[in-house]
Amino acid sequence: MFRRNISLRKHYRCFSSDVVSTLSIKDYDAVGFDVDHTLSKFKLPYSLGVLHDGFVKFLSDDRGWPKNLNEPFHLQKDFCNRGLVLDIKQGNFLKLSQDGYIQRCSHGTHFLDDKEISRCYRSDRKLSFADLLKNHIDNVKYGNFRIFDNAFDYFGIVAMARMIDITDAKSIKNSHYRPSCDDYRHIWEDAKAAYDQTFPWRDCKDTSGSFVSAYKLEPDKFINPCSSSVRQWLRDLKSSNIKLFILTSSAADFAMQTLEFLFGVDWHEYFDLVITRAGKPGFFHKGKQFVKVEGTMDAGTVSELQKGQVYAQGNVYDLNKFLRKETGKGVPKVLYFGDSIRSDIFPAKRYAGWDTVFILEEIYGEKLNKCTETNHNDDLESQYLTSNQWGSYFSDSRIPLLDTCQFRTFWSQVIQRYADVAVPTIDHIANSPIDHPFDKFDPEDPTKLGYYPSLPLILQ
Repeated sequence: MFRRNISLRKHYRCFSSDVVSTLSIKDYDAVGFDVDHTLSKFKLPYSLGVLHDGFVKFLSDDRGWPKNLNEPFHLQKDFCNRGLVLDIKQGNFLKLSQDGYIQRCSHGTHFLDDKEISRCYRSDRKLSFADLLKNHIDNVKYGNFRIFDNAFDYFGIVAMARMIDITDAKSIKNSHYRPSCDDYRHIWEDAKAAYDQTFPWRDCKDTSGSFVSAYKLEPDKFINPCSSSVRQWLRDLKSSNIKLFILTSSAADFAMQTLEFLFGVDWHEYFDLVITRAGKPGFFHKGKQFVKVEGTMDAGTVSELQKGQVYAQGNVYDLNKFLRKETGKGVPKVLYFGDSIRSDIFPAKRYAGWDTVFILEEIYGEKLNKCTETNHNDDLESQYLTSNQWGSYFSDSRIPLLDTCQFRTFWSQVIQRYADVAVPTIDHIANSPIDHPFDKFDPEDPTKLGYYPSLPLILQ
């Protein structure tokens, strides 16, 4: 299975190498969607509070962390920012420039000055692993670094920063930070266990995580139903004979409850195939078999996918086999929508050769908060998408050792490399005709940017 995936990847790379400056939905044979933060838009103030509370409760009850870890999440929401990288060994959170320089750095919740950063990461503040990170975004969690690249990561950033502070308080008597030789890996191991306990990746019958149980009881507190424009847009795509599929890492009952809340009891009619518990990004390069889902429970492995069914696990090779059969195309042209660079955008582009649309709420959030220069906007949601402490997700001027006034961030370049278009919500695509030409990113030309409906304010 794995060898077949490799040969397919080479084939798709050749297919997708032609440079096209615009993207029109009508040109695709199949369109796929992640669910959480893609088709569904979470109400961040409430959702992140519940997620955080369950996360730190597990750490206190199961891993013995002190109860004072459980301060309300909203008190430190400004510490969160998409795209931070955790140096697991040193306990440092990093914001990187497009060339791998450290733009800002904190140890726990304490931000380091230039001398402290140089003490940890050489005088030039450039990380040797940055190029490796760009090419292996999906596997970085297995090394000494961890990426936080979507909204479901935010509460963990705050909790881990506090865990680092608590650890230092036990070993450093004075309050001034001194670089330590201690390894903070135990913090990440505990946090990883808490993430696994919190999220709905497990089998449907396991609702022990407080987030899962609360979501099941009152999903309307967490998400809004899909807009009428998105529903009509999906109907228009199906009428144009475009195959639609769901590809999510959530468990079947969680995903199906979400889809029913988004679209109603007839949600099945919108999609030709639903894949749950996909285990992205591994779905795109590992050889797991598909499992048929009956009701909400696994009902055994299958060798061939059937239209209109719900499955779990699986691999991109067998999915593409299904799409070839359904479309009658030897190499179907596929577009995929997702909110995670690591789990959705990078592997879909790198391994499957699909075109991608990146759902990036920060395009909208930073505009409301004027590039985070102030955080007093009345839109509470946008305050959870921006940070005064870390600055813009897209650009930053803070590398004083270098002779420049503005640096695009590491993620600005990664987006341009692996996404074709980036939009704040799926409605921004659905509100346009299916033949609308959206400008695409060009990895070779930094002036060609695929942000829609407009550039992030700081890049204008």
